[in-house]
Amino acid sequence: MVELLIVACLATEPGTCREETQILPQMTLNQCSLGSQIIAAAWVGENPEWRIQALHCTIYDQSAAAI
Repeated sequence: MVELLIVACLATEPGTCREETQILPQMTLNQCSLGSQIIAAAWVGENPEWRIQALHCTIYDQSAAAI
């Protein structure tokens, strides 16, 4: 399972940032890397006050999420 990590900061307050994650169970790391900009663009469309600072695809670690 793959996880896309989005780091976004407020457009009006660039020092105010947050991390968003999306679990992509049907994607490989390569597919995530190729499709991450499309996914991020959709996220920005739903959250127009935020600006993407970074994107990162990784293998989802379910044991770390359970903490």
